[in-house]
Amino acid sequence: MKLPEGPDAYELERIIMHYSALVELRASDEDRDEAEELVARIDTEIQTALDSPTKHRDWKAARPRIEQLVTQLDQLLYYQQPESMEGA
Repeated sequence: MKLPEGPDAYELERIIMHYSALVELRASDEDRDEAEELVARIDTEIQTALDSPTKHRDWKAARPRIEQLVTQLDQLLYYQQPESMEGA
């Protein structure tokens, strides 16, 4: 999912729900804690920006950090080789 350009609370809540569901569906047992921690960090960054009195400015600063966290989560969920495939 693509992050909105502006601090759209509805769209950002949908993104958190989306990534939470993906963790439930795709995270391996050994990666689940790390994946849940990444979703929590994404949620914290979003909530901090949305709760700020200068949320538009804070969203611009938070968005690149959130994109980095999303990239880390995507790598964890989609791009790690299963153990049975390593060394093949």
